[in-house]
Amino acid sequence: MEENYTLSHRRRVFRWYRSPAVVNGKPQLFDSWISARIKRAAVYRGFDDGNARLRKKLTPLEKMVIRMRDANTGESYNHEWWAEWVSSPQWFKNLHETILENWLFYPLNGGSIDPTKLGEKIGYEFEYKRRKLERAAVDSEFVENWKAACGFDPEPLELPPELKDEEVRHHFVIDGFTDWQLYARQSLVKLGVLRRKIFALQSLLEDDFTPFAAGLARGAKRAGAVNLDDDLFGIDERQHILRILENDVELIAQLRRPHDIVDHIIAQLPARRRRFFSNRDHRKRFAERLRNTYFSQIDLQSEAKGRPPKAGKSKVKRPRIIIYTPDTPSEREES
Repeated sequence: MEENYTLSHRRRVFRWYRSPAVVNGKPQLFDSWISARIKRAAVYRGFDDGNARLRKKLTPLEKMVIRMRDANTGESYNHEWWAEWVSSPQWFKNLHETILENWLFYPLNGGSIDPTKLGEKIGYEFEYKRRKLERAAVDSEFVENWKAACGFDPEPLELPPELKDEEVRHHFVIDGFTDWQLYARQSLVKLGVLRRKIFALQSLLEDDFTPFAAGLARGAKRAGAVNLDDDLFGIDERQHILRILENDVELIAQLRRPHDIVDHIIAQLPARRRRFFSNRDHRKRFAERLRNTYFSQIDLQSEAKGRPPKAGKSKVKRPRIIIYTPDTPSEREES
Protein backbone atom coordinates (compact mmCIF):
# COMPACT_ATOMS: atom_id res chain seq x y z
CA MET A 1 0.00 0.00 0.00
CA GLU A 2 2.82 2.39 0.86
CA GLU A 3 4.13 2.19 -2.71
CA ASN A 4 0.99 4.16 -3.64
CA TYR A 5 1.57 6.61 -0.83
CA THR A 6 0.82 10.08 -2.25
CA LEU A 7 0.37 13.61 -0.97
CA SER A 8 -3.27 13.67 -2.07
CA HIS A 9 -3.92 10.44 -0.16
CA ARG A 10 -2.40 11.91 3.00
CA ARG A 11 -4.54 15.01 2.67
CA ARG A 12 -7.70 12.91 2.37
CA VAL A 13 -6.76 10.82 5.41
CA PHE A 14 -6.26 13.90 7.58
CA ARG A 15 -9.65 15.28 6.55
CA TRP A 16 -11.35 12.24 8.04
CA TYR A 17 -10.50 12.97 11.68
CA ARG A 18 -9.25 15.60 14.15
CA SER A 19 -6.46 15.60 16.72
CA PRO A 20 -6.82 16.46 20.42
CA ALA A 21 -4.73 19.39 21.63
CA VAL A 22 -4.37 21.45 24.79
CA VAL A 23 -4.19 25.23 24.34
CA ASN A 24 -3.72 27.38 27.45
CA GLY A 25 -4.84 24.46 29.58
CA LYS A 26 -8.06 23.93 27.62
CA PRO A 27 -8.71 20.86 25.46
CA GLN A 28 -9.43 21.47 21.77
CA LEU A 29 -9.72 19.47 18.57
CA PHE A 30 -7.54 20.48 15.63
CA ASP A 31 -8.59 19.94 12.04
CA SER A 32 -6.56 20.67 8.91
CA TRP A 33 -7.86 24.23 8.67
CA ILE A 34 -6.66 25.03 12.20
CA SER A 35 -3.27 23.39 11.67
CA ALA A 36 -2.80 25.33 8.41
CA ARG A 37 -3.46 28.59 10.25
CA ILE A 38 -1.05 27.69 13.07
CA LYS A 39 1.69 26.67 10.64
CA ARG A 40 1.32 29.87 8.62
CA ALA A 41 1.71 31.98 11.78
CA ALA A 42 4.73 29.95 12.93
CA VAL A 43 6.52 30.03 9.57
CA TYR A 44 5.77 33.71 8.92
CA ARG A 45 6.76 34.86 12.44
CA GLY A 46 8.98 37.94 12.18
CA PHE A 47 8.39 38.27 8.45
CA ASP A 48 4.66 39.08 8.34
CA ASP A 49 2.87 42.36 7.78
CA GLY A 50 0.72 42.07 10.90
CA ASN A 51 -2.22 40.61 8.94
CA ALA A 52 -1.01 37.00 8.66
CA ARG A 53 0.60 37.72 5.28
CA LEU A 54 4.24 37.92 4.32
CA ARG A 55 5.47 41.45 4.05
CA LYS A 56 6.69 42.75 0.71
CA LYS A 57 10.32 42.99 -0.39
CA LEU A 58 11.72 40.13 1.68
CA THR A 59 15.46 39.59 1.25
CA PRO A 60 16.77 36.31 -0.22
CA LEU A 61 18.15 35.37 3.22
CA GLU A 62 14.72 35.89 4.83
CA LYS A 63 13.10 33.78 2.11
CA MET A 64 15.62 31.02 2.84
CA VAL A 65 14.66 30.99 6.51
CA ILE A 66 10.96 30.78 5.58
CA ARG A 67 11.71 27.85 3.24
CA MET A 68 13.62 26.02 5.96
CA ARG A 69 10.90 26.64 8.54
CA ASP A 70 8.29 25.30 6.15
CA ALA A 71 10.33 22.18 5.32
CA ASN A 72 11.24 21.38 8.94
CA THR A 73 7.71 21.34 10.33
CA GLY A 74 4.64 19.20 9.73
CA GLU A 75 2.60 19.78 6.60
CA SER A 76 -0.12 22.41 6.92
CA TYR A 77 -2.87 19.76 6.81
CA ASN A 78 -1.11 17.54 9.40
CA HIS A 79 -3.13 18.54 12.46
CA GLU A 80 -1.63 15.60 14.38
CA TRP A 81 1.87 17.14 14.17
CA TRP A 82 0.70 20.63 15.08
CA ALA A 83 -1.57 19.46 17.91
CA GLU A 84 1.41 17.65 19.42
CA TRP A 85 3.65 20.72 19.05
CA VAL A 86 1.12 23.19 20.49
CA SER A 87 0.31 20.86 23.40
CA SER A 88 3.94 20.24 24.36
CA PRO A 89 5.11 21.82 27.65
CA GLN A 90 6.87 25.18 27.56
CA TRP A 91 10.20 23.68 28.63
CA PHE A 92 10.11 21.51 25.48
CA LYS A 93 9.69 24.58 23.29
CA ASN A 94 12.47 26.31 25.27
CA LEU A 95 14.71 23.31 24.56
CA HIS A 96 14.11 23.72 20.82
CA GLU A 97 14.72 27.45 21.00
CA THR A 98 17.76 27.79 23.23
CA ILE A 99 19.74 24.60 22.60
CA LEU A 100 18.44 22.62 19.60
CA GLU A 101 18.15 25.79 17.50
CA ASN A 102 14.87 24.86 15.80
CA TRP A 103 14.19 26.80 12.60
CA LEU A 104 10.89 28.08 14.03
CA PHE A 105 12.91 30.22 16.45
CA TYR A 106 15.63 31.32 14.04
CA PRO A 107 16.88 34.04 14.11
CA LEU A 108 16.73 34.23 17.89
CA ASN A 109 14.81 37.14 19.39
CA GLY A 110 14.10 38.62 15.97
CA GLY A 111 17.77 39.41 15.42
CA SER A 112 19.43 40.00 12.09
CA ILE A 113 20.37 37.11 9.80
CA ASP A 114 24.10 36.56 9.46
CA PRO A 115 24.78 35.10 5.98
CA THR A 116 27.77 33.04 7.12
CA LYS A 117 25.96 31.46 10.08
CA LEU A 118 22.83 30.85 8.01
CA GLY A 119 24.91 29.20 5.30
CA GLU A 120 26.64 26.97 7.84
CA LYS A 121 23.32 25.96 9.42
CA ILE A 122 21.81 25.08 6.03
CA GLY A 123 24.98 23.38 4.76
CA TYR A 124 25.21 21.17 7.85
CA GLU A 125 21.56 20.16 7.68
CA PHE A 126 21.55 19.38 3.96
CA GLU A 127 24.69 17.25 4.05
CA TYR A 128 23.76 15.48 7.28
CA LYS A 129 20.30 14.54 6.01
CA ARG A 130 21.60 13.52 2.58
CA ARG A 131 24.15 11.14 4.08
CA LYS A 132 21.74 9.66 6.63
CA LEU A 133 18.87 9.20 4.16
CA GLU A 134 21.09 7.70 1.45
CA ARG A 135 22.51 5.24 4.00
CA ALA A 136 19.05 4.31 5.29
CA ALA A 137 17.69 3.81 1.77
CA VAL A 138 20.12 0.94 1.05
CA ASP A 139 21.27 -0.37 4.45
CA SER A 140 18.61 -2.36 6.34
CA GLU A 141 20.94 -2.93 9.31
CA PHE A 142 21.42 0.82 9.66
CA VAL A 143 17.62 1.24 9.66
CA GLU A 144 17.23 -1.32 12.46
CA ASN A 145 19.89 0.50 14.49
CA TRP A 146 18.07 3.77 13.83
CA LYS A 147 14.85 2.28 15.21
CA ALA A 148 16.72 1.01 18.27
CA ALA A 149 18.26 4.45 18.79
CA CYS A 150 14.73 5.91 18.82
CA GLY A 151 13.91 3.60 21.71
CA PHE A 152 11.59 1.19 19.91
CA ASP A 153 11.78 -1.89 22.12
CA PRO A 154 9.01 -4.33 21.14
CA GLU A 155 7.10 -5.54 24.18
CA PRO A 156 6.43 -9.29 24.39
CA LEU A 157 3.02 -10.12 23.00
CA GLU A 158 1.01 -12.98 24.46
CA LEU A 159 -0.99 -14.73 21.77
CA PRO A 160 -4.02 -16.95 22.36
CA PRO A 161 -3.32 -20.69 22.01
CA GLU A 162 -4.90 -20.89 18.56
CA LEU A 163 -2.40 -18.29 17.27
CA LYS A 164 0.72 -19.57 19.02
CA ASP A 165 2.39 -20.56 15.73
CA GLU A 166 1.76 -17.20 14.06
CA GLU A 167 4.67 -14.84 13.39
CA VAL A 168 4.50 -11.51 15.21
CA ARG A 169 5.84 -8.46 13.41
CA HIS A 170 6.23 -5.06 15.02
CA HIS A 171 5.73 -2.01 12.82
CA PHE A 172 7.28 1.29 13.88
CA VAL A 173 6.00 4.43 12.20
CA ILE A 174 8.02 7.45 11.10
CA ASP A 175 6.07 10.31 9.56
CA GLY A 176 3.30 7.94 8.50
CA PHE A 177 5.65 5.28 7.05
CA THR A 178 6.22 1.80 8.42
CA ASP A 179 8.75 1.11 5.66
CA TRP A 180 11.66 3.30 6.76
CA GLN A 181 13.65 2.69 3.59
CA LEU A 182 10.74 3.90 1.47
CA TYR A 183 10.52 6.91 3.79
CA ALA A 184 14.24 7.58 3.25
CA ARG A 185 13.90 7.40 -0.55
CA GLN A 186 10.92 9.74 -0.67
CA SER A 187 12.58 12.12 1.80
CA LEU A 188 15.64 12.29 -0.46
CA VAL A 189 13.39 13.50 -3.27
CA LYS A 190 11.93 16.20 -1.01
CA LEU A 191 15.41 17.19 0.14
CA GLY A 192 16.49 17.62 -3.48
CA VAL A 193 13.55 19.91 -4.18
CA LEU A 194 14.36 22.02 -1.11
CA ARG A 195 18.04 22.27 -2.09
CA ARG A 196 17.10 23.57 -5.54
CA LYS A 197 14.83 26.21 -4.01
CA ILE A 198 17.54 27.38 -1.61
CA PHE A 199 20.22 27.48 -4.32
CA ALA A 200 17.89 29.46 -6.59
CA LEU A 201 17.67 32.07 -3.83
CA GLN A 202 21.45 31.94 -3.36
CA SER A 203 21.89 33.14 -6.93
CA LEU A 204 20.02 36.33 -5.95
CA LEU A 205 22.45 37.21 -3.19
CA GLU A 206 24.74 40.11 -3.91
CA ASP A 207 27.20 41.17 -1.22
CA ASP A 208 26.03 38.23 0.95
CA PHE A 209 26.86 35.61 -1.69
CA THR A 210 30.49 35.00 -0.69
CA PRO A 211 29.98 34.74 3.10
CA PHE A 212 26.88 32.55 2.60
CA ALA A 213 28.78 30.20 0.27
CA ALA A 214 31.68 30.01 2.75
CA GLY A 215 29.27 29.11 5.56
CA LEU A 216 27.55 26.54 3.34
CA ALA A 217 30.86 24.80 2.64
CA ARG A 218 31.88 24.89 6.31
CA GLY A 219 28.58 23.36 7.44
CA ALA A 220 28.76 20.61 4.82
CA LYS A 221 32.32 19.80 5.89
CA ARG A 222 31.25 19.44 9.54
CA ALA A 223 28.35 17.18 8.56
CA GLY A 224 30.63 15.09 6.36
CA ALA A 225 32.84 14.35 9.36
CA VAL A 226 29.96 12.90 11.43
CA ASN A 227 30.15 9.15 12.03
CA LEU A 228 26.57 8.13 11.25
CA ASP A 229 26.72 4.88 13.23
CA ASP A 230 27.96 6.59 16.40
CA ASP A 231 25.62 9.50 15.84
CA LEU A 232 22.52 7.27 16.03
CA PHE A 233 23.01 6.65 19.72
CA GLY A 234 24.90 9.83 20.56
CA ILE A 235 28.65 10.16 20.80
CA ASP A 236 28.84 12.04 24.08
CA GLU A 237 26.83 12.70 27.22
CA ARG A 238 25.48 16.01 25.92
CA GLN A 239 23.89 14.34 22.89
CA HIS A 240 22.44 11.59 25.08
CA ILE A 241 20.80 14.12 27.40
CA LEU A 242 19.37 16.22 24.57
CA ARG A 243 17.92 13.18 22.81
CA ILE A 244 16.31 11.95 26.05
CA LEU A 245 14.73 15.36 26.70
CA GLU A 246 13.39 15.54 23.13
CA ASN A 247 12.20 11.94 22.75
CA ASP A 248 10.70 11.37 26.20
CA VAL A 249 8.77 14.62 26.61
CA GLU A 250 5.44 12.96 27.44
CA LEU A 251 6.94 10.64 30.03
CA ILE A 252 8.95 13.47 31.62
CA ALA A 253 5.74 15.54 31.85
CA GLN A 254 4.28 12.80 34.07
CA LEU A 255 7.13 12.75 36.57
CA ARG A 256 6.35 14.36 39.90
CA ARG A 257 9.72 15.66 41.09
CA PRO A 258 12.94 17.00 39.49
CA HIS A 259 14.71 14.10 41.22
CA ASP A 260 12.55 11.67 39.22
CA ILE A 261 13.56 13.41 35.98
CA VAL A 262 17.25 13.03 36.88
CA ASP A 263 16.70 9.34 37.66
CA HIS A 264 14.97 8.86 34.30
CA ILE A 265 17.83 10.51 32.40
CA ILE A 266 20.44 8.38 34.18
CA ALA A 267 18.41 5.22 33.44
CA GLN A 268 18.59 5.99 29.69
CA LEU A 269 22.36 6.62 29.60
CA PRO A 270 24.84 3.95 28.43
CA ALA A 271 25.64 1.19 30.93
CA ARG A 272 29.12 2.56 31.69
CA ARG A 273 27.68 5.91 32.77
CA ARG A 274 24.90 4.24 34.75
CA ARG A 275 27.51 2.30 36.72
CA PHE A 276 29.44 5.52 37.33
CA PHE A 277 26.32 7.23 38.73
CA SER A 278 25.62 4.34 41.10
CA ASN A 279 28.04 6.22 43.36
CA ARG A 280 25.91 8.55 45.46
CA ASP A 281 28.33 11.50 45.28
CA HIS A 282 28.69 11.24 41.50
CA ARG A 283 24.92 11.06 41.15
CA LYS A 284 24.44 14.12 43.35
CA ARG A 285 26.96 16.21 41.39
CA PHE A 286 25.38 15.13 38.10
CA ALA A 287 21.92 16.16 39.35
CA GLU A 288 23.27 19.58 40.38
CA ARG A 289 24.91 20.01 36.98
CA LEU A 290 21.65 19.15 35.19
CA ARG A 291 19.70 21.64 37.30
CA ASN A 292 22.28 24.41 36.79
CA THR A 293 22.63 23.88 33.02
CA TYR A 294 19.93 22.19 30.97
CA PHE A 295 17.08 22.46 33.49
CA SER A 296 17.66 26.13 34.26
CA GLN A 297 18.22 27.11 30.60
CA ILE A 298 14.91 25.64 29.46
CA ASP A 299 13.05 26.18 32.75
CA LEU A 300 12.37 22.46 33.11
CA GLN A 301 10.10 21.87 36.06
CA SER A 302 7.88 18.96 36.95
CA GLU A 303 4.44 19.72 35.55
CA ALA A 304 2.92 16.71 37.29
CA LYS A 305 3.48 18.08 40.79
CA GLY A 306 0.48 17.30 42.93
CA ARG A 307 -1.02 14.92 40.40
CA PRO A 308 -1.41 11.22 41.13
CA PRO A 309 1.00 9.12 39.10
CA LYS A 310 -0.54 7.48 36.05
CA ALA A 311 -0.99 3.75 36.14
CA GLY A 312 1.46 1.73 34.09
CA LYS A 313 4.28 3.11 32.01
CA SER A 314 4.01 5.53 29.17
CA LYS A 315 6.98 5.99 26.89
CA VAL A 316 6.16 7.86 23.73
CA LYS A 317 9.02 8.08 21.28
CA ARG A 318 9.34 10.61 18.47
CA PRO A 319 11.34 9.24 15.54
CA ARG A 320 12.57 12.12 13.40
CA ILE A 321 15.02 12.55 10.58
CA ILE A 322 14.88 16.27 11.32
CA ILE A 323 17.81 16.37 13.72
CA TYR A 324 18.07 19.82 15.26
CA THR A 325 21.01 18.98 17.50
CA PRO A 326 24.25 20.30 15.97
CA ASP A 327 27.51 18.52 16.67
CA THR A 328 28.76 21.50 18.66
CA PRO A 329 27.09 23.39 21.52
CA SER A 330 24.91 26.32 20.52
CA GLU A 331 25.93 29.86 21.34
CA ARG A 332 23.08 30.14 23.83
CA GLU A 333 24.22 26.93 25.52
CA GLU A 334 27.79 28.13 25.93
CA SER A 335 26.83 31.53 27.32
